[in-house]
Amino acid sequence: MELATEVMTSAVHGCSWSPDCLQFAIYEDHELEIWPTERVLQEYDVEPYGAVDIRVTTPIAWRPDGQAVVFGSRKRVMVWVIGDAEPRLHKQLPSDVQSVGWQHDDLIVFTYTEVTDDGQRVQLAAHTIPLYTGPLVGNEFGDVASDMAIATDGRIAIVHGSRTSQVLTIVTHDCAPVSVAIPDTGFNVSTKLAWSPDSKQLCIMHGTTVWVYNHHELTKIGGQRSHPSAADWSAAGLAISTVRPDYQNQIEIYDHRLVQTHVLQILNHSSALRWKGTDLLVLDHVGQMSSWIPRPA
Repeated sequence: MELATEVMTSAVHGCSWSPDCLQFAIYEDHELEIWPTERVLQEYDVEPYGAVDIRVTTPIAWRPDGQAVVFGSRKRVMVWVIGDAEPRLHKQLPSDVQSVGWQHDDLIVFTYTEVTDDGQRVQLAAHTIPLYTGPLVGNEFGDVASDMAIATDGRIAIVHGSRTSQVLTIVTHDCAPVSVAIPDTGFNVSTKLAWSPDSKQLCIMHGTTVWVYNHHELTKIGGQRSHPSAADWSAAGLAISTVRPDYQNQIEIYDHRLVQTHVLQILNHSSALRWKGTDLLVLDHVGQMSSWIPRPA
């Protein structure tokens, strides 16, 4: 393995790379910033080329063309076009935004909680810029949305439910939603999702367990671990950032058959992972970025 690393910022609360990996957005201490990936890896004195003071309350999602990001800021869906001085309001909601994403360059998808006579329910909505209401408005799936991920084929995965029981639902334009119960749910467990590049598999990091969804089935991968925090797929397989029961931080790498091929020991807990060709980019929670090249054993 080879490692190149630079310290580029302070405590990071969220990170997302652009589709081409040339830039990434981070949220830290009420500030959203855009950074150039290669310069951060190669130089010591690097400044972000975009920064705005705003509270970010959801993961950050890039537009597929890499020219804008969308995020939730409490009850607002906000869009920041790269180069603009500040984000603009896309949608004001009746409650806090739960998750956001781009289905394609013109279609933003988001979830929020709606209070009804029967209790709280999650709304999955699509709303184009600026005023078109998409066909997914009104679909209701539960009371708490943990995460959302959009596949390259347009399918939307959301995890929703109560604090003790959660369900994965896959939504498409032309088919009825498909739901699968997620086993081994603990109390108040958070869940994170990541689609494979070919849209055939979905990684589900749920509590202390990692599942892969494929053809309406869930397959558990890996052994005992705690706090899986980030995942990303390449054409060759899957990388997952985890913490072992002995609190050792590591990255597990699996091939396309979901057979483990590498375990990378890292110093700090990872906030985000991203494959860039055969290199694995890692941003940890203290703001240190590294580039790893896994070598065959």
